[in-house]
Amino acid sequence: MNVMPEKPKHLLCVSYHSTVPHNTGANVRIVNLLRHLRALRPVLLAPAPQEQELAHRVFVPRQAPPFIRQTLGFNPAILGCYGEAVFGRARQALAALEIAAVQCEHLWSFPLAQRLARALRVPLILIEHNLEVVYVERTYRLPLLAQITARVERRALAACDRVVVCSEVDARLLAERFSTPAEKIWIVPNGITLPAPRREAPAAAVPAPLRHKKLALFLGKTNYPPNAEAIRVLREELVPRAQAHTRDLVFVVVGGPHEPDYSRVEQGLAFTGFVDDLQPLLQHATVCLAPLLSGSGTRLKILEYAAHAKPIVATSVAAEGLHFEKGREIVIADGWDEFVQAVLQVAQGKIDASALARNALQKVTDEYQWQAIAGRYEAQLLELLAGNVAAREPRTDRRQGVSAAA
Repeated sequence: MNVMPEKPKHLLCVSYHSTVPHNTGANVRIVNLLRHLRALRPVLLAPAPQEQELAHRVFVPRQAPPFIRQTLGFNPAILGCYGEAVFGRARQALAALEIAAVQCEHLWSFPLAQRLARALRVPLILIEHNLEVVYVERTYRLPLLAQITARVERRALAACDRVVVCSEVDARLLAERFSTPAEKIWIVPNGITLPAPRREAPAAAVPAPLRHKKLALFLGKTNYPPNAEAIRVLREELVPRAQAHTRDLVFVVVGGPHEPDYSRVEQGLAFTGFVDDLQPLLQHATVCLAPLLSGSGTRLKILEYAAHAKPIVATSVAAEGLHFEKGREIVIADGWDEFVQAVLQVAQGKIDASALARNALQKVTDEYQWQAIAGRYEAQLLELLAGNVAAREPRTDRRQGVSAAA
């Protein structure tokens, strides 16, 4: 007797935005966590552009008026997962796939992810890249927006089967602010892919205006609000203080969409714009920085610095949730005078930069590689699925009094 092979089980990952390009922490996290899964086949459901590293089903999100950004100050794309038409298009894009679970990337993907999980009668996992209410409070400082975000977040946390956060700090905040039970929370840290060993890049690989300078490097997408705030701090607080002590140190911002600008190198500040290869700049950096005051989750830039064996100076907010030992694997400084002094001490050899860098590299090697992180996460998913017989029974939509699978 011929036995039909069982259809492969897919983990459906729903995102309100495309993961292309891989130039944000969330996009890097989504792609690297999914591409290292082995037992479950991940499939991304997201708007275009098409993801090349994962199986990708494209859906067209709801289009919100662009004036929302100008008048209300938030990205209208966060409204893209609402509505019957979006749900219908998503179901059509998923035809013939055997979905084992739905993974919701970001709070703003939840309206669509929840409807799909109910219709498919599978578990729903909410990925909190940031605790959104904390991110909104720190970044925008608008009480009404924070209240609305908290209300939406509370409902999503109550409705999901599991919630994933990046650190123990976020897990504690979930429990304190939303009374989320500990057994519902999974801690899945951010990770890093260690760079392949390469020869030291020649000086010619560094932009000419920077070749004979000591570089204090800040890496990040320049229009992301926490990064934009950090760049303001660089320009207004750190550079003037450093210039009072030395003219050899240049604070270098690496990332787009800011255009390259080397007109102020002699005043201690430069912008490289987007670069195809970070290695030459990272190799030549004297010290790497994270002067962040806002945001939530954990910062991939710090893991990137550590993976390239660079000494790191960061604020407490920037290092939040990472298991880096202060003074041994990272320098923590919160006042700007203290921050600049730490940068100068590293640059002048008064702090053992080699030991800091070596210890930081060992930390990410031991704890923060994507392959191991994804393996632990997949084991949790499989355990949830194995005990999920009840979740596969038809669920009733309490508001409508009908089966959600109907």
